[in-house]
Amino acid sequence: MEKTKTLFPEIGQRLRAYRLGSGASADEIARRMGISRAALYRYEAGDIVKIETLARLAKLFAIPLSAILGMGIEYITNGIAFFERLRQLEEDAEYELVVFGPIAYVLTSDEYDSVLARVFAERAPAENAQLRVDSESLMRILKQRKDSFRRGRRSLVSLIPERELELFMSTGLHSAADPDRETLESRRGHAVREVEHIAGMFERPPMGVQIGLTFARVPMTGFQILRRRPRSVVAISPFRLGYQPNIDIGVATISDADEVIQIHQQIAERLWADALTGQEAAAHLRGLIARRGGGRRAAKGSDRRRAAAT
Repeated sequence: MEKTKTLFPEIGQRLRAYRLGSGASADEIARRMGISRAALYRYEAGDIVKIETLARLAKLFAIPLSAILGMGIEYITNGIAFFERLRQLEEDAEYELVVFGPIAYVLTSDEYDSVLARVFAERAPAENAQLRVDSESLMRILKQRKDSFRRGRRSLVSLIPERELELFMSTGLHSAADPDRETLESRRGHAVREVEHIAGMFERPPMGVQIGLTFARVPMTGFQILRRRPRSVVAISPFRLGYQPNIDIGVATISDADEVIQIHQQIAERLWADALTGQEAAAHLRGLIARRGGGRRAAKGSDRRRAAAT
């Protein structure tokens, strides 16, 4: 019985993630379940909940009961639910390995958050309140992830695909398939500044952080390995926060199977073996910036911001 009780905190975390991913408020879920909002929050906090109630919640979220119970592989079809689950798993992780482009989100600058918030706002037309709420919810989750990392509770290894950075500087962050010229130039300027930020981290990495620049082909979907107690996991995701962010379409998976973790660890080790690090990687990135003339664009963007502030 004691062992069973220890499962409920993780069940509660999954319930919260799937509720956020559904876009429904706690009040709405509670009403449809015929329970109080306080009871729903207690379930999400890890209180014991009957299997019949979990089955009804699974049906309401349109997911299998096994996903809430954490039996086998978790399948997540919503970016908000995925990033919330990632936030939960990162909270007690000791080590994280990230193969994701253009860079591990938790290493991005504060400006990246500001631009990303504008991108999500562009996705949400004035008449669609639900998209606005979802975007705000996602940004809260992402900032909580970054704050948690900056508190220094875990070490991190990040493999950055050079090709992803080149594409990032070509397009910047935007939601439109064909952004207007002013938006495109502004976002390219931000991308250049972000790549310069990455170059600076290669030279002076934060404590506990290792970064490698890889030129090899990388998987179309990124993955993250989190070493944690009592079990490590690998999260594989098509959801991305880089150019043309995707939080809507795809299926992410989270698995604690040893063989799945080992396979992805081996992929990362092969990529790391030939990756550039330190001053060499920083020099290469600044060469990319110089060849694109990105330094001038970024400087103009900075001038405009200074002028607007005066």
